[in-house]
Amino acid sequence: MIAIVRNKKQKMNRLLAACIAILLGACGADSNPPLPKLTLDPERVAVVGISSGAIMAHQMHLAYSDHLRGAALLSGPPYQCA
Repeated sequence: MIAIVRNKKQKMNRLLAACIAILLGACGADSNPPLPKLTLDPERVAVVGISSGAIMAHQMHLAYSDHLRGAALLSGPPYQCA
């Protein structure tokens, strides 16, 4: 019975891997045009984050405070709470 279950799981894993490969191939990552150059004013760059993004925005603001104008943290965890 265990051998049958293993075989079914292996077949399902192979099928799932094949489906993922087909979907990734259908995306055609090479056919996307390059993104346009952004004209950013370095004096006006800020970060914004909601929930888990607030944690990331907070870390970004701490790490790059000399490059960022500010940070907006919405619905994040309490300060110094890990």
